[in-house]
Amino acid sequence: MKTTPTTILLALLTGLMLFTTGCRKDRISYVEMISREKKEIAAFMDKEGIRVRKNFPAEVVTPEKEFVEVEDGLYIRVINKGVGAPKSGETVISSRFNFHSISNRSKVDLKLYGPTSAGTFPLPFVYNENNEVLVLSPKADPNERNNQSLLCIALVEAAKHVGDGAELQIITSFRYGPAALSREGIPLFFDIVHFEYR
Repeated sequence: MKTTPTTILLALLTGLMLFTTGCRKDRISYVEMISREKKEIAAFMDKEGIRVRKNFPAEVVTPEKEFVEVEDGLYIRVINKGVGAPKSGETVISSRFNFHSISNRSKVDLKLYGPTSAGTFPLPFVYNENNEVLVLSPKADPNERNNQSLLCIALVEAAKHVGDGAELQIITSFRYGPAALSREGIPLFFDIVHFEYR
């Protein structure tokens, strides 16, 4: 293949374009995202008067505005602990929830709570003690499968501490939230989560 001045010019322009888009000033590192997010979560907790404890009380249920830090950046408040405990790899949990972003950088507001929540469907998942494996229920119908992108470590981790019929709240880092929303590093507040075993 013969190299022409046009080919060389196009290659140089392409290289210059890739170089300039790769050096955007508004990009921040992963460490900076975590640091920014921790400040946003702390500000949210201060504003809401939320207290943090390290362990669940004996009865698991936590008082109003009191959350348990279960992981760095993952806080859970149990309103109703439900009954029983899930079995890893066996229990299918149907979850309904509402969440919104804590950050002012991006507004996210999702309502998936209630039996028919404006035509939405629950998110069914298989509880797995190793929360690095997130599995949508194989029996989920096509409408429920549409919610697959919302399955996250925060929900699976919360399920470890509660049973069937549980209600709770979650404050979560983007690291434990839905992957679809993690790219921008937006922390979330699940103001209500309901678990029901199938």
